[in-house]
Amino acid sequence: MKHRILLVLLAVAVFIPTVVAIASYRSTVAAPISEKNVQTMELSDLAGKTFTFTRRGGTSDEDMIGFFLQMNEDATKISSLPAPLMGTSFFKVTMKSAQKTADYQYYFSTNANEAYYLDGNGDAYQISEKYAAEFISSKYASSLYLNAVVPVLSISGADGDVLPGSALWMYKNSAGAFVECDPDVTEAQQSVSIEGGLDLNFTLAPDNFNLKMTDQATGAVVYNDQYSNIDTLSLSKSVVLDVEIVAKWYEDPARDYYGEMHYAFTADISAPAAFRLADTTIENGTFTVVSATNIADVSRISFSSEPSINYTPVFFIDGDLAYALLPIRCELAAGTYTLTFKYGGVTDELKLNVTQKLLRNFDSDISAAVVRSTRTAATLAAYREATAAAFASGSAERYWDGLFIEPEGRVIRGFGHNVRITATGEKYVSDGVEYWIENGATVDVGATNRGRVVFAGYTEYGGNTVIIEHGYGLKSWYRCLSEITVSVGDFVEKNAVIGKTGKTGFIQFTGSNCGLSVFDVPVSPYPSWENEIKLVP
Repeated sequence: MKHRILLVLLAVAVFIPTVVAIASYRSTVAAPISEKNVQTMELSDLAGKTFTFTRRGGTSDEDMIGFFLQMNEDATKISSLPAPLMGTSFFKVTMKSAQKTADYQYYFSTNANEAYYLDGNGDAYQISEKYAAEFISSKYASSLYLNAVVPVLSISGADGDVLPGSALWMYKNSAGAFVECDPDVTEAQQSVSIEGGLDLNFTLAPDNFNLKMTDQATGAVVYNDQYSNIDTLSLSKSVVLDVEIVAKWYEDPARDYYGEMHYAFTADISAPAAFRLADTTIENGTFTVVSATNIADVSRISFSSEPSINYTPVFFIDGDLAYALLPIRCELAAGTYTLTFKYGGVTDELKLNVTQKLLRNFDSDISAAVVRSTRTAATLAAYREATAAAFASGSAERYWDGLFIEPEGRVIRGFGHNVRITATGEKYVSDGVEYWIENGATVDVGATNRGRVVFAGYTEYGGNTVIIEHGYGLKSWYRCLSEITVSVGDFVEKNAVIGKTGKTGFIQFTGSNCGLSVFDVPVSPYPSWENEIKLVP
């Protein structure tokens, strides 16, 4: 009997710790999040920046865990979150104990009387003014203030932003006190690759912006001055520079911010870009060529003109150079145009003088029946739609070679002339050259130069039409043919037969209507028959 009692007591003794452990675990899991059992807290602000607080020796960093728990305890439960706050941004807080995680959503503004939170169950509470005022005055509430947004330095042509090595940014909060922000900084050595020059920009311009650059290879200081004087620096070759920047925003009673930032990074700068015009004076209705050196990515070239030429040149890389054809529309007024090209840190301003082409007036006796069937708003729109993709395409490979060949036939109407249709009174400017073949004969039509066929088809306005790409977006086109003897994708040599003259589409006599375009801008073909297109280095 004594042995049985002893065995029972031993079993109970062994079982008691397990029972105690289970009870303790259940108690811990069931216990609410409190100042005693929270181990860590994560706070994410409105900008997505996260702060982590960890309890050490009974207290957390700056006692933020205790502050939030006390703020929650002191809050007043309300029926629901105010309607204007529904769906708006909030501060997210996650508290973690050994066994539990609790999430809260806090809705703060710069007004301490309007602060609320939702607990994990979705219950709403209004936070007391005392705690709300204390939080929105802290650095953790900086995302509430526009003046707390730290200026960012960007470098044109570089990937991403450059971080400062050290930074101070102070902003004024709703209580009128300056609070130190917590900018992102780095101790890592940063390096950027830049094409053309050092083009620096802050999202908020500093009052003092000093730049120092040292040639890494020679140790020579190549620049040490205010950035506003950077135009005095000329880099004629590729160079690796050690760059130091000190930017300051001064404290001023009229401002609600001030700060200072220090940067240090290495800049691998390629030789600067340079732009040139093949012609400095041209007639309207013609085109010239722009060349550029030291261009790695043509998509980063920006262009503007004053006055506007209503066109943005498209550049193509060809070997060590980039080329663009620059058409000047017939309707553009004569005068001097300033063309501004930017790439990386380089800005080139080129002057182009445009002279007035002598325009002639012609009457066309084409029948009203032909006009009604071929040249209406609907047929013109259908032609533009059918040929839009062909005119929008461009080849980086230059196919043309030497002079262009004038098509066969007698010229009835030339490029850029003002034409009035006598039967209808309609007026238009001819975008090509109309050729007449005597006695209605049908003759071969040859390609004006080497190229690739990008359109071959029929429309009511254009009749049988062929469009050939010659490179860099330069197109020749042939309308009103009786037949087409090539297909899209065919490569044709100069003077190769692409079809036959005819009387399809909008045309008065048997022949063809031919012209040149830079992309979809019609240009005069006459200069290309007499002179080779100039490509400047």
